[in-house]
Amino acid sequence: MRSTEMQIKLHSPPSRALHTPFTFMRRSSLSASTDTPGASPRTSGASNLFPTRSFQRSIHIAEIVNEKLSTSRTVVIRFLEAEANVEGIISKVKDALSCHEPLTLTDSQGNELTDSEATRSSHYWKQNSRKIYAIPEQDFVEFQNGRRAKISRKVEDGSSLQEVIAKIDLLKQAAEGLQDITSTINQLSELAKTKTTAVTSNACLSLIKDAFSCLVCKALLSEPMFAICCESLVGCRTCVEQWLLTADNCLKCRAEQFNSNVHQVKGLTDFLSFFNET
Repeated sequence: MRSTEMQIKLHSPPSRALHTPFTFMRRSSLSASTDTPGASPRTSGASNLFPTRSFQRSIHIAEIVNEKLSTSRTVVIRFLEAEANVEGIISKVKDALSCHEPLTLTDSQGNELTDSEATRSSHYWKQNSRKIYAIPEQDFVEFQNGRRAKISRKVEDGSSLQEVIAKIDLLKQAAEGLQDITSTINQLSELAKTKTTAVTSNACLSLIKDAFSCLVCKALLSEPMFAICCESLVGCRTCVEQWLLTADNCLKCRAEQFNSNVHQVKGLTDFLSFFNET
């Protein structure tokens, strides 16, 4: 009986082993970061490959000297694209100065930089050729008030001589073609004879006297002479005649044949005599 069982076992075919399918297994990034102490997420590694770009520029810290902006010191700031705006730049300047005082940003002419579409990008701020000032807010208010007062004085002085200047402009236009000059000069003479309060500013008087000064004696023109070559009033009649004794070039532009290009302007002496009396 045993021999029969042994024969059956010897002749029976070997059993086939069960094969398990081959598979890949990968640990999740979450388990990796949990199991490994100090492991960083995959996203942080990717961000390190493309760091955020920063920009650099100089800001001039300003003070007011003789009603003008003057640089007292310069700071260099670094900023990101998200900080490229008026508020962000002011914050960076405050950090550089370690101050909490309100600041105002201006251009080189003292005009305030405000938040706008143009000032909300790094393209505007990264150009160091564009000079930018930072000035304490209170100093900027005083600076603006001084500019307004100065402009107001100029307007007041200019408006008081508006009529005189208009007549002088007409004189220039008439002198260019030497036409209707007598009529224009007569109007100027009548205006001068009224002795109104139009001419009250010493600065304006000086400006007019300089415009009608002789190129030789530097005094107000007497019997003025007009040069066609440069279309200008050049000097007194006696001064021009004295000049022509030794030269034949224009007093102003040095053109030749001055003797034939200069003519006397009659009637203007009466107008200019008014300024000799003031």
